[in-house]
Amino acid sequence: MKKLVDRFTVTPIPANDIIPVRAGYQQCAPGWSFEPTCRDSYTVQYVLNGCGMVYKDGKEFPVHTKEAFILRPGETFQLQADVLNPWTYIWIGFRSNLDLPELHCQDVFPAKNLENLFLKIANCNKKENFPLEPLLLSYIWEFLFRMKQMNTETLPSYKKAEEYVEQACQMIHSHYATMNVNQLADYLHLNRCYLSRIFKQFTGISIKSYWTNTRLQAARNLILQNYTVAQASLMVGYSDIASFSRAFKDYYKFSPKQYAQLNLKNNAHDKTNK
Repeated sequence: MKKLVDRFTVTPIPANDIIPVRAGYQQCAPGWSFEPTCRDSYTVQYVLNGCGMVYKDGKEFPVHTKEAFILRPGETFQLQADVLNPWTYIWIGFRSNLDLPELHCQDVFPAKNLENLFLKIANCNKKENFPLEPLLLSYIWEFLFRMKQMNTETLPSYKKAEEYVEQACQMIHSHYATMNVNQLADYLHLNRCYLSRIFKQFTGISIKSYWTNTRLQAARNLILQNYTVAQASLMVGYSDIASFSRAFKDYYKFSPKQYAQLNLKNNAHDKTNK
């Protein structure tokens, strides 16, 4: 199978939502490594055969035959082929100004049903007298449609989703200082993207905002109990007091220190009036 051009450019069209920027096919040598890099575009890679490792954000993702992985804008990543069974993969990359939640659900996912699509991508440079960019653009839209379809088919029922959100709220109130969203999703056996989506659907705010608000409300109660700002910050899970102070002021319109002083002043006033 002939390798495509590693990278090509197109003339941007006003209001163009998807712009193809790269596509290719590569049969890697044993232990071949792609050095750490970062891009401003999405890249989706399908493993035709063999296996390898993807390193992203301090995590390792083993990828096997008929699986695909997603590299997102701004992510620093490194790829390495297996020493004994090196991978052969097909990739397509594109820029987008759209919100694409279906590309933020999983880093690695089973993709056997996408093999024919990626084989078309690998062979599209063999088509004569046909512009490459529109063809790749059609394949990208087909991929996005298929991803959205796969995610929709696996969604739990409305009632079950509501139960997940209730469980999530309970866990946040019990473990706001010691857990994070990824750990919560793992605990509930849910995809983080799906959990975030149903959480906002049922509560009206993002799970991150809900989590932050819960921590800040707990910190306020601690300050009212005369804990210091530093103590309150650490007790609700903030290791950086400056970040805690900014978040507290955004929420309460007073800095933690001002709020503590106001509390002391109110307590002194109450004692004087008794």
